[in-house]
Amino acid sequence: EKAWKEIESRFCAMPDFHKRNSSQFKKCWNNLKMKAKKSVALEKREWKKTEGGVAEKSDDASQKICSMIPEQMHNLANIFDNDAEFHNDVQDGDSTVHSISCTFT
Repeated sequence: EKAWKEIESRFCAMPDFHKRNSSQFKKCWNNLKMKAKKSVALEKREWKKTEGGVAEKSDDASQKICSMIPEQMHNLANIFDNDAEFHNDVQDGDSTVHSISCTFT
């Protein structure tokens, strides 16, 4: 919460910008994260459709956001996923090794 207040005070101190509060910055950040996650998920789906071939890459902003939140960029474990090994989403005990990676192009 303290960090959001700091962002608010710095942003509001700049001339020629509309004033925003910390809850608006949080909402914006959550929206950006959601967009980045969707973009990376779409990239992964397209990659699987081409069976590892060339697929459209996520935009630079999504890649940068993805690199800031690697702990949030993972698949949900599914014990009924019978092609997980094929897609490198193999379960190892209680943890799952995920194939999503964030790279800059």
